[in-house]
Amino acid sequence: MRYTGGSVAANDWFFSNPLTMTAGQSYQLQFKYRSISAANTQALEVKVGSAATVAGQTTTVLNSLSFNNATYATTTNGQVTLFTPTTTGTYYFGFHAISAASRSSFYVDDVQVSEVPTPACPQPINLAVSSITAFGATVTFTPPTNGTLYSVVYGAAGFNPATGGTATTPSASTSVTLAGLNSNSPYDVYVQATCGTAGTSVLTGPISFNTACATVTAYPYLENFDGVTAPTLPCGITVIDVNNDAKTWVNTSNTTYAASGTNAMTYSWQGTNAANDWFFTNALQMRVGYSYQLQFKYRGYGSLVEAMEVKVGNAATVAAQTTTVFTNNNFNSSAYTTTTAGSGAGQVLLYTPTTAGTYYFGFHAISPANQWFIYVDDVQVTEVVSPACPQPTALVITGTTTTTATVTFAGPNNGTGYTLLYGPRNFNPATGGTPVTVTGSPATITGLTQNTNYDVYVQATCGTAGSSVRTGPVN
Repeated sequence: MRYTGGSVAANDWFFSNPLTMTAGQSYQLQFKYRSISAANTQALEVKVGSAATVAGQTTTVLNSLSFNNATYATTTNGQVTLFTPTTTGTYYFGFHAISAASRSSFYVDDVQVSEVPTPACPQPINLAVSSITAFGATVTFTPPTNGTLYSVVYGAAGFNPATGGTATTPSASTSVTLAGLNSNSPYDVYVQATCGTAGTSVLTGPISFNTACATVTAYPYLENFDGVTAPTLPCGITVIDVNNDAKTWVNTSNTTYAASGTNAMTYSWQGTNAANDWFFTNALQMRVGYSYQLQFKYRGYGSLVEAMEVKVGNAATVAAQTTTVFTNNNFNSSAYTTTTAGSGAGQVLLYTPTTAGTYYFGFHAISPANQWFIYVDDVQVTEVVSPACPQPTALVITGTTTTTATVTFAGPNNGTGYTLLYGPRNFNPATGGTPVTVTGSPATITGLTQNTNYDVYVQATCGTAGSSVRTGPVN
């Protein structure tokens, strides 16, 4: 039997013939399996139940087998749990493909079911791993009816449980928490039951899992996308194709388009849909009383105009990205630009969280349809002591008339007053412009000349803490 993958994750079944099974008797499944190539890691689970339907498959006998062997391997008895029905009847084994998208094909052959005596101490079933973090995980299982104690054995993927791994202290609990694991690392887990005077069961397992990526706690944070083989994403980098047009950010390998090394994050255009695609940094632990400065390099393809914004928020989701720190709606240079700190066009605002926690910077491609490529490389975040008077954020022109403009902004918590500075488009705020003192947002600028382009900045005053740097311009 062959499973052939596509552009979405696998969720496909095939079922064995109907098998008449006797209550109290045990049944051992065995089969051979392989991937089309070592470059394509596959995933498969096998269940058993009273009907050849998804809902009818109620007992897991092989949980989340991950494999990339290009030649056939044969399952072992401990790997596939022995099944002992409690009711005589007809049962089916269901083979469930659960590979990630775009993993090509895998094969299953020589399926065999043997009727065997029920062991005095049956092995645990439904072994599963959940609540996976960077440094821990929770292991659960269903025990045999005469089980008294259970021991979980775990170790680096591929370890031999007969000679290696770490065994937990035997206990009566069917939920075991593993701690002290390494982040972004593959592990295998087994479980064994003790049934009093009936002895011990064979090991159930392995079930494989990978710990999560660690939250960044030390700065500067640096990501050049070169630590993996493209198109694999570095640990912690995530992507969302919001408009579901199969054109989104990918990690590509090409020294021509990387600012350093060989890899860079690349957005590829779509002919009819405007860009609406994100990639997010690793989780970044941020502290109250500190500010965080993002810097990165970016470029276009060299002809058509691109657009991108960067936001920050407390989750790697679109809804959670609440603060804009960078916007450039007009770039096409084929040479990389390195962002600078500041509030001007194409500059990156300093971000100061008001609550300690985990945050993510989100890079949002927003080019019109049928443009070209956007490249981002050498992302860096530094941690600095927050300024005594933080600069205002979210500066926007919300309305104009022939002679007035209404301006809104978000001032710092300790802001006591604000100065709007306006002047002709591209004026130098260090030497020119007209200041207007206001108490807060919104504020209105009057006396403007009709049919004239203006730039506007805002600066906060924070009492004895002094003044902020300017935010702007908006126009």
